Amino acid sequence: HETCALWAPLTTESNGELVNVAKEAARSLKLKCAFCKKGGAPSGCSNPKCRKSYHIWCAFADEGVTFNEAGYSLTCAKHSEGLVLRDPMLALADSANDRRRYAAFQASTTSTATESSYELIDTARLAPRFYITGSFLNENEKKLLRNFCEKHNCEHEPIVTERTTHVVLSKVDDKKCCAKKGEKYYQGILHGAWIVSTSWLRAGMNEPEPAPENEFEVQIDKQGFVGGPMRGRLRRGINGPLFANTHFVFAGHVPDVKRFEVTMSFVRTGGARVSQVSESDLVARRAAFDIAPGSKIILHVEEQGEQRYVEHYIPYAKAIGAH
Repeated sequence: HETCALWAPLTTESNGELVNVAKEAARSLKLKCAFCKKGGAPSGCSNPKCRKSYHIWCAFADEGVTFNEAGYSLTCAKHSEGLVLRDPMLALADSANDRRRYAAFQASTTSTATESSYELIDTARLAPRFYITGSFLNENEKKLLRNFCEKHNCEHEPIVTERTTHVVLSKVDDKKCCAKKGEKYYQGILHGAWIVSTSWLRAGMNEPEPAPENEFEVQIDKQGFVGGPMRGRLRRGINGPLFANTHFVFAGHVPDVKRFEVTMSFVRTGGARVSQVSESDLVARRAAFDIAPGSKIILHVEEQGEQRYVEHYIPYAKAIGAH
């Protein structure tokens, strides 16, 4: 719908035509509207920490939602508190040379939302079905992934992004246990993507439609952690980021710097605050950093050694109220 496309944040206008509509339509399929609770909501709150998205029709109906001065983005009711409230129609009038946007806004606020009040844009044929990235794939598996994407109208991504729908792992055994995990695995969990084995690709190459993911979803890792990918997927878009209101405190010697950096990147991406404890603060049992009220504090220790735990880490965790 033209009105929806106009208010999608990444669409632009060139020579009278809307650009990037198909990708925005595909991205919106994973976003639930904060007003009607249905999918396909492209217009997100302008607050970078807010995960609320709307259908633009719903945003117009939701009390308290405001619009920026250009009229091309919105702010949810919660984050509009303290802002100067302004009629979005007046905001659009400031850019009256943009007639198509202005007319679309008038139609959406004065007319019933019917097919006669906006232009229908056929994006089903253009929008990729899935956005897929691979992790630790060998050359044959990379070729398999490319062929799968071509067959089923999917897009292969080199990294995990918010729109990623699937992360395909190599070296997953018959018990759905992955032998090797990397940053893409953790990022996929954070973004609620399917974490599946390459067997899912092979099954899809023999059928007109991709196979159901449940049969190929990774369920356990070599450390014995069970169900991480499924829990991440099921909570996608619910209750904000995975580590919202969580403060990770890292302490002790770091034996594997690369792994440590991946861990810190993982929790930061998940919305956590991160601090590191110096040896002197550890011994003195003091927190040389601010802790937000109501935060869940987790003390993360890379170092091994029972004596250090008894003498320093456990007393320190109790002193700062950490788990």
